[in-house]
Amino acid sequence: FKINSNFLNFILENRELLEECGYLMPEFLSKVILAHASRKLRSHFEKNKDIQTIYKFSDVYALLIKNMQRARYECTILDLAKAYSGYSLYFPAFIDFRGRIYRSGIFHFHERDLARSILLIDCKDNIEYSSPDINNYIKMYLTATAFLYQSYKYEEDALNDIKNKLIPYLECKENLKTYFKTYLKTLVIESRMAKRPFQYLSNIYLFLLSVSDLMSFVDLYNCVPVTQDASASAYQLMAYFLLDKNFAKLTNLFDTGSGEIFDIYSHMRIELISFIKDSLSEENPELCAILDRVLTRSIVKQIYMPIIYGKTANSTTKDLIVSLCQDLLPKECTILSVLCFKFWQEKYSFMYSFIQLISLVGRVCSYLDRPVLYSTEYFSTSQDYKKMEKHSVRVFNSYLKKAHNVTLSFPSKERDKRKSGVSTFVNFIHQKDAQIAMSIAFYENSYNIPLYTVH
Repeated sequence: FKINSNFLNFILENRELLEECGYLMPEFLSKVILAHASRKLRSHFEKNKDIQTIYKFSDVYALLIKNMQRARYECTILDLAKAYSGYSLYFPAFIDFRGRIYRSGIFHFHERDLARSILLIDCKDNIEYSSPDINNYIKMYLTATAFLYQSYKYEEDALNDIKNKLIPYLECKENLKTYFKTYLKTLVIESRMAKRPFQYLSNIYLFLLSVSDLMSFVDLYNCVPVTQDASASAYQLMAYFLLDKNFAKLTNLFDTGSGEIFDIYSHMRIELISFIKDSLSEENPELCAILDRVLTRSIVKQIYMPIIYGKTANSTTKDLIVSLCQDLLPKECTILSVLCFKFWQEKYSFMYSFIQLISLVGRVCSYLDRPVLYSTEYFSTSQDYKKMEKHSVRVFNSYLKKAHNVTLSFPSKERDKRKSGVSTFVNFIHQKDAQIAMSIAFYENSYNIPLYTVH
């Protein structure tokens, strides 16, 4: 990889504007001493009676700490980027027993929006394209950029939307510096609403540089990464193993020919709301009346995405209390959680049974006092969880000049049957997911396509 120097300079030169628009925390927060800041905060808090009627001091103090941590993170990322600018970068990685890849450090693609926007693929090959190819690649680049702004059902909608957004900028062909002085603030404000604002702004900025002949589009196309997440990969794999064509379509496992991009969680949300209304329409009509507003797509995803990890109705209730505390009582969150799991077990009984089946295999293996073994084309996994034992050790603290007890945990010889039962399905899915990623990596490597995988 290499640093996206053009965009890094753009951030550094326009930091004040980016702070004003909410992209970045004020830089001074990264240098503030918490003890001094908290005393000043308390002084202002005591003087302002209006704030005291809405917030507790602990709330505003927690917000101060959060903002300071974010400011330090942002400054660290920008300092690292400045230090690495001009060099080729290589990221260390390690592979776990399921075949998933994990990164080391804070400056890599498995990070937040800011870090991702400052990284480019360091393409060593001087690839040339013909004019028809260039036009096609411009369409691809702009379509991918549009998806950084928001989700779309059709790629054509994404391309048309991004073209309409760029019209006022592309009509201006004067000197770039004058151009950006005039339109910079508008561009930054528009990009703020994007799903991934830094990556979106970076892609737009680099594209405008290429339009202004300050950068070759070929270099841009070869270097800017296109990031693509799987479409609910666990549900895709379950649809595959269960040969469920309808669910495979809803998870975009195959092309239906219509070009439509489906969203499984939006589909589940509609069905779930209908199910809850049918169940509660008589006994709790007030709750039914606010379901469409309260039960958002993100809440539905929060419930059903971790269900393969063995998430329970009890832990879901706790999450809903945190997420919906402004709209629902704790008792209502409990009712909602129970109905969500009832819906899953009735409407998606085939998937529920599949999860239970794989988990049962793990449990049986453990009770037979054997590890759980499962294989792919590239590697095998031996899942052998042991119960942890705790032992207290007496140590002498040379700094405090006194002895105290430290509790150490280490695996015993006894197998953990419960953990094996709960973990087998998720490890099985993760291993298959890793096998697919490896297959794609081998395939793309044969075409010399630069590929970076996360998990």
